[in-house]
Amino acid sequence: MMFYRKAQRNRKPSYQSHTDAANAASDNGGKPPISAGLADNLAYLRQELGDSPDMIVRTFEIGGNRIPAGAVYMDGITDKDMVNEYILKSLMIEAGEAMNPDEKPDILAYLKANALTIGEVHLLKDWDCIILSVLSGDTVIFLDGSPEAISGNTKGGEQRTITEPSTQVVIRGPKDGFTESIGTNVSLVRRRIKSSSVRLEPFKIGQTTKTNVAVMYIQGKAEDHVVQLLRERLSGIQIEALTGSELLEELIQDQKKSPFSTLINTERPDTVANHLLDGRIAIFVDGTPFNLIAPTTFLMNFLSTEDYYTRPEAVAAIIIVRYAALIISLFAPSIYIAAITFHQEMIPTPLLLSLASQRESVPFPAFIEALIMEFTFEILREAGIRMPRAIGQAVSIVGALVLGQAAVEAGIISSAMVIVVAITGISSFANPSYNMALSIRLIRFFLMVAAALFGFYGIAIFSIILISHMCSLSSFGVPYMTIKTPSVPEAERKTLFGIPLTKEKTKPQPAPDSGGSGAGGNDQAQPASAPSNLLNESGSS
Repeated sequence: MMFYRKAQRNRKPSYQSHTDAANAASDNGGKPPISAGLADNLAYLRQELGDSPDMIVRTFEIGGNRIPAGAVYMDGITDKDMVNEYILKSLMIEAGEAMNPDEKPDILAYLKANALTIGEVHLLKDWDCIILSVLSGDTVIFLDGSPEAISGNTKGGEQRTITEPSTQVVIRGPKDGFTESIGTNVSLVRRRIKSSSVRLEPFKIGQTTKTNVAVMYIQGKAEDHVVQLLRERLSGIQIEALTGSELLEELIQDQKKSPFSTLINTERPDTVANHLLDGRIAIFVDGTPFNLIAPTTFLMNFLSTEDYYTRPEAVAAIIIVRYAALIISLFAPSIYIAAITFHQEMIPTPLLLSLASQRESVPFPAFIEALIMEFTFEILREAGIRMPRAIGQAVSIVGALVLGQAAVEAGIISSAMVIVVAITGISSFANPSYNMALSIRLIRFFLMVAAALFGFYGIAIFSIILISHMCSLSSFGVPYMTIKTPSVPEAERKTLFGIPLTKEKTKPQPAPDSGGSGAGGNDQAQPASAPSNLLNESGSS
């Protein structure tokens, strides 16, 4: 009690009202200093948070010393069991008589070191840190007579569990996917790469949202200048709110005015782990399951997650099919328009006669015909995505069959155009990257316009312009059209022809002799130091 009385005599003058606190803040050009009065601090915090109903304030007395204290946390984003068990119980009951105020003049430091049985505890000395801690799910403890506060990590609340990714489904491979929690996402990757070379650097972006962003890479594999460039771009972002990885992708990429994205996104931890091992950098954003990979090349958009779990020969064949699907989805409608409109002599005579008979009753030119069909197909695609899954599939299939057949019988669209648009749409679904598929869908309409105006010459000119633009792109200094990965030579073969595991430099080493004579030296694979850890990880006992 001696410490408490001394603190009461020497404490700073308390704020008289919320108005006085606001005046003090304006005079200092910011928020006022923390008061030594418990009631004043709780009143000021209520004012700053607008007296929010989900802010829980619990006042109590610490042990037998009867020192008034208060704990503040937000309902819904805080684990109440942790607050009750590791903060309130520790301070109200377990601290008790073990605390001797006469020998511990710094009572907050003593509570932080001896009383709170929680993993992460911080001493806070300004209101900005206090408000951020409360809004992040921590519990902040005020002590009457002390102009400081303590925060304990009690983040929790309702969160989505780890489930299989919905947009990147694989037949053979892990079934876990990222969630909206950045801590969970980082842990999923660390379970796959248990290396001390993995580096994790945190950032906070957004003046209002203060969104947590983390950069992960493997030191020694990722290029230092790429990591430094990413740090500078993230640190230089000045934005009001960051609500997802899509906005961050736009802010940090090299060229913003381009139909091609120079970053890829994924919601699979195994994909991130494989890219990290290839010398790339992962960017985690709190609040979204889609995380970014940098730097990115054009050919990386044609790699699927399942390629890492399939035989290299099969992967090489499948990638060739994806390249062919890209060409079909990009050029098929424009080639048909150019051939029908300007270059009939390039079509074989029997096929030309068949196309002419089909188009005899069609009142529109080939370009308008293709535009109608492409626009209708895009409407069906969007309707199938936005509607519930069971209804969306039925709408897409029935709508395509009914509309296509009815349009042909009515003489509005020719049968050949239905076939061309159908092949184009199916080929676009063969692309593993959703962003690349969107870019191809957009560019296809410009190619159709060029074909309608100038025929094959327009297609050739537009293709040259497109390739020149793609060659001018870069991703954090890495050319977009390169086939090489920054620091891993084997990744070049992965990008083009799959994953030739039998050609990797790292090969299995023979098992060491049982006598421990050191035959393998340092080249031998190191066994797990504690087998019990593996049992614990797998859930066995």
